[in-house]
This record gives sequence, C-alpha cells and structure tokens, in this order.
Amino acid sequence: EMLNDYVRNHMSMAVQTIDHECSLLQSARCMCNQHIHRLVVLDHDRPIGIITSLDLIAAFVAAVEE
Repeated sequence: EMLNDYVRNHMSMAVQTIDHECSLLQSARCMCNQHIHRLVVLDHDRPIGIITSLDLIAAFVAAVEE
C-alpha cells in the first residue's frame, strides 16, 4: 500500500550539487544540461540549501522587471 511505503523507495540516489559561489547562470546551465529541477547548494562540501528551477525563474523575472 502506498501510504505505508518509504521515501527511500522513491528518492533519487544521484544528488546533483553546486557550490554556493556559482552564479545563477551557472546553476541554470547545470539544470538544463542535466535535465533536473533542483540543486543542493554546498559550502565547503556542507549542504546549506537547495536552489530550484522556480527560484531561478523568480530571480530572472525580478531582474527583467528592474
């Protein structure tokens, strides 16, 4: 039954990461090239957050509207 299933049975094992010093354009290129929608952001190999394709769209829209 789905309600009793575990997250580990459905998660992605290959986690894509990006350094926190990378640009938004670099992260967008990475997502496009890898056909993914999120990247774990690292600071010295320590995860500090996640950037998503929606985060990038919001940033690009804000830049265009300035």
